[in-house]
Amino acid sequence: SDSPPGIALINMGSVPTRAAAAEAAFAEGASAAEAAARADEGIHVTSDINASEAFRRHLSHVLVERALDKALA
Repeated sequence: SDSPPGIALINMGSVPTRAAAAEAAFAEGASAAEAAARADEGIHVTSDINASEAFRRHLSHVLVERALDKALA
């Protein structure tokens, strides 16, 4: 199938969530890096003893870009 990938994020908050902005950007032709840069848009991200909000946001960008690159390979 040629449908765009769904992108889900876990451990960003209390429940798994879709990275809708990244999905939309990728579906509109953005590169993996461009779509990944939008991975945390519109998502409520929490901090706890394991990771800060800033770290989780950064990690979402890195991991989404890696996943999209791998999916395209």
